[in-house]
Amino acid sequence: MARPPTIQDVLAGMEVPEARMITEPLPPFRIVFVNQAWTQLTGYPPQEAIARTMQLLQGPGTDPAGISAIKDAAVQGKCVSLDLLCFAKGGRAFRNKLQMSPVIDGKGALAYCLVTMLEDA
Repeated sequence: MARPPTIQDVLAGMEVPEARMITEPLPPFRIVFVNQAWTQLTGYPPQEAIARTMQLLQGPGTDPAGISAIKDAAVQGKCVSLDLLCFAKGGRAFRNKLQMSPVIDGKGALAYCLVTMLEDA
């Protein structure tokens, strides 16, 4: 019997320069992990991000259609890439090239969502 991937399985190789977070696979998509690059980009340390949602990074000018596209793709277990206006902890706005990818377990079920963020300079 195949076991679902653990966070440790998903995190293997996570020491990358891109900001990454892992969320629960279903709404409200609570954050379960952020890497150091994500903390540097957003200003939120893990203890302030874990168990919260991506709403943490939304603010005036964040496109609701983009948020809906991310949620829809996650529920369907599909990838999505888009540009999204996000906000760091101190209120600094930044353009974000966001990619969300499903993490599928050994049974073909959605286990997590992996979100990669790159600031668009």
